[in-house]
Amino acid sequence: MKIKFINFFLITLLGSLQLARANDQNFVISQVDGMVQVRTDMTRELVFFSEDASEAIQWALDHVISQGDEIPAGEVLIGSGDYFLSKGLRIGSNIWLRGKGSTTRLIANAFFRIAINVQDASFTVISDMTLIDKSNVHVGIELERSVNCQVLNTYISGFTDGIRNSGQSALTLINNNVLSDNTTSVMVRNGGGVIGRWIPLFISENTILGGTTGINCNAMVVNILNNTIHKTKGRGIHAGTNSIVVHGNSLTRIGGDYAIFGTGAEFNCSGNTLSGLKGNGIRTRTRWGNITGNLISNLGQDNEEKIGIHIVNDKFHEGPAESKTITGNVIQNDAGFPKFNYGIKEDGGFTNVITGNIISGFAKGAVASTGEGTIVTNNQELKATTGLERKWPEWSAEEKSESNDDH
Repeated sequence: MKIKFINFFLITLLGSLQLARANDQNFVISQVDGMVQVRTDMTRELVFFSEDASEAIQWALDHVISQGDEIPAGEVLIGSGDYFLSKGLRIGSNIWLRGKGSTTRLIANAFFRIAINVQDASFTVISDMTLIDKSNVHVGIELERSVNCQVLNTYISGFTDGIRNSGQSALTLINNNVLSDNTTSVMVRNGGGVIGRWIPLFISENTILGGTTGINCNAMVVNILNNTIHKTKGRGIHAGTNSIVVHGNSLTRIGGDYAIFGTGAEFNCSGNTLSGLKGNGIRTRTRWGNITGNLISNLGQDNEEKIGIHIVNDKFHEGPAESKTITGNVIQNDAGFPKFNYGIKEDGGFTNVITGNIISGFAKGAVASTGEGTIVTNNQELKATTGLERKWPEWSAEEKSESNDDH
């Protein structure tokens, strides 16, 4: 079951403006005869225009105000067309910046660091537009030190970080976006304080295509749910700290050392589908967490033998792998694919439980366990699928070389 997180009540908070010339109206931005015009949405009064799209959009964002000209609140709608950004945009609280879907294209064509920056804000929404980098801009959309902000239904391409959540930003929702050919599509940085670390973030139902890393998460209490990640050169999902849930995601043609890389405590990884991987499947280490109900198929490339689920014990740096439950997973390589070394491999640790998994297509063993007090029981070892010969997905020589060192 897919999980929806869009807070519909938020829209009701974004309705009131009070301008000197146009009270209680939002803004609509359009292009006419080379000019970018800002008009009120009801009376269609022209209130600002400029040849510079960044200047016109920023003016609209700065003048959406209410409650005695003190609190921003309102909607800025950007119409269809290509809007070339000469500088980054800054968005405050209680503002909904939206376009008309794929026909609204914001194109960064000058050198600056962040295309759209939400900073020290709350209840801000960005949605329904295309954002493209043409000038080596580092970040598409950054949410910094902000609370309960959302990025929805956007297409973002060509940035170093497509969407970046940083500086203690909490209750962020990144939902139903398409991120294509960004170095890292979604980057979640850890905050500097305590409160932001313990309030959840949601990254859900996005489609990630290409680039190096799909989702790189280095903050606590993050839910990565029902995303589709295809053909990254490096890892599909990197979960770099504690209390991260990875559930219901589909990862295909992943080129990194692991499709899903978990390195913190309380790492829960369930119901994911991983297929056609160059490297290993799922990696987990340190204390606690469950790896349950995942389907991992056709991993390993060029007869390089791999591991479906790898439990890593690092007692010197991050603590031993302990008290983990690995159950209900299916790990298989079909006939015609190279065999992997082990379905599940445990490198030390203690008191883990490995039970009820189904494993086929292995070369050395279904389960290899060296943990102290680990329970290994009721796992099924099956022969590789017969009667259906499949060819390994064809990877170009360039793809192979690019992914060798990309994690």
